[in-house]
Amino acid sequence: MSLISRREFIKISSLQIAAALLPSRPYFSSSFLNPWPQFHLEQLPRDVLYTLQLVPDTEIDAEGYLYHSGDGMNDSGRVTLAPTEWSQENSLPSNLLFENNDWGIVLHWFGDREHHDLDIAGYLQGFNGEQVVDGKQLRTSSHFLVGDDPVATTSAGKSDSLSIVQTQRPGPYGRPFVSSHLLPSPFQTLSDPRHYFVRAMEEVLFYEPAAYSILQEISQNTKLDPNMVTLSIEIVGYEFDGQQNYPSATKIANVVSVVWAIMKRYRIPALNILGHLEINLEKPDPGKKFLSLIRFLIGVKALVSSDDQMKELVFSPFNSDISEPNTTIWKYFNFVREYLLLISDPKTVYEWESESKYWFIQDMIMGTPRSRGRLAASAHFPLGWLNAFSPASLQGFPEDEGIDIPAGDPGGKNKVKLMAHGECVYRGAPKNSKWGKTAIFRHREHSGAEVVSVYSDLDRFQNLEIGKFYDGGSVIGEIDSPVDLFDKSLRFSIAYAATWEKDLQQNLTVPENAGQTWIGKRFIDPSGYIKARTFYRKIDEKRLELKLLRD
Repeated sequence: MSLISRREFIKISSLQIAAALLPSRPYFSSSFLNPWPQFHLEQLPRDVLYTLQLVPDTEIDAEGYLYHSGDGMNDSGRVTLAPTEWSQENSLPSNLLFENNDWGIVLHWFGDREHHDLDIAGYLQGFNGEQVVDGKQLRTSSHFLVGDDPVATTSAGKSDSLSIVQTQRPGPYGRPFVSSHLLPSPFQTLSDPRHYFVRAMEEVLFYEPAAYSILQEISQNTKLDPNMVTLSIEIVGYEFDGQQNYPSATKIANVVSVVWAIMKRYRIPALNILGHLEINLEKPDPGKKFLSLIRFLIGVKALVSSDDQMKELVFSPFNSDISEPNTTIWKYFNFVREYLLLISDPKTVYEWESESKYWFIQDMIMGTPRSRGRLAASAHFPLGWLNAFSPASLQGFPEDEGIDIPAGDPGGKNKVKLMAHGECVYRGAPKNSKWGKTAIFRHREHSGAEVVSVYSDLDRFQNLEIGKFYDGGSVIGEIDSPVDLFDKSLRFSIAYAATWEKDLQQNLTVPENAGQTWIGKRFIDPSGYIKARTFYRKIDEKRLELKLLRD
């Protein structure tokens, strides 16, 4: 029989006592006939792999302190502890998080617009400064502050590093005290039409009986102080969804590390990762894309982790088929995208797909790549004669969603060709469309995002099958041109893939009162899109030429 040290005994005892004192966190059982699949880092897209490799290995110990285990470049030990004044003044037993409620994690940005080089003392001054809100003076606080520096520990003598800072001393046995980070939402009922985040969450989880978010409870229970059931993470910076202020890979990795550690220590499901904007509609932080990216990366980290408990916390709420763990995993990632689609616009979803490499991950999970290896790198105009000329004279966008391309063969049949490799998602002549026979194809770009191309006013189709993939340049239909060059034309448009799901599936006709803003968030300038990919087309043609020479 092996003996354990006094220190190990105290640690184990503390964990047992902490488990007894903490609320009954949901711990899902997978009940699968098959085990969770094990994916590996090398299977991930390069950008996602790079970010996850930067994620520091942290955990919250039995006493509630964030601990870094070391990675060869940084020493192990506790991260910097720098409590805010508010947390020091509110560390009584009555200030402990509610024991009998589920807990969530809320992400904020600090909003330091004019002070990008603040040190820890500067950020603490920001926390400790009194603010007047609704006629009341108050201070803010958080449990953690996350910055851009690589993780550092006090044992390494880097207490001034702004990487990950614990800004609140934990309570007995690691149970957190409340932090001051949320005001009660003025829109806390499901019936309020302005609370679109809650409605979106309800809609996207409707067919998953085991899936539930603490956002729904906070919204329904107007007497519940959300501060008493959430742990808060402040992230330095602001307006993360904008290109100019987009967080660094190190900052994103640090956030993932802290969220992961909190989830594991307090058994918080991934569905309870929230953003400030979801609880208080008057707040924009931490950005819709950024919040979705963190939810996504937590899922990817769980994919490549051997920790089954974390897999349960992330994926098990979507377990409706006990024999298919891959389907359950796919559903979680689908939830992240579908929810973003409901709360934002197709252009935002397209940008997020590119940043997260969403579709590549989904293909990896199910083992059935949508693109079948045919990425739409290059693109051509659908009527061949136009590819030899400048499309500058083709007007329409952004006043209209597409362009009219005159048929180029008077008196003959003009073959309409697919602009790039893609999957047919629609063919028909809907009654609610003014454009007649229409074919729509979905294309995967090298970035990982997807677009759709729309071909309308066709006179006939070319044996198109929905769900089938076609090579770029394939003939998809014809247009007759019986009189002269301008007698007939092809209506051609390119849209973000989410536009197909959000708008075009219901109605192929763009609303008559749609303005430039509405169109710009759903459609892409076809001429500009084709022109931007001319370079790639020339590369493909050169590769084909070299291949023919070799053969």
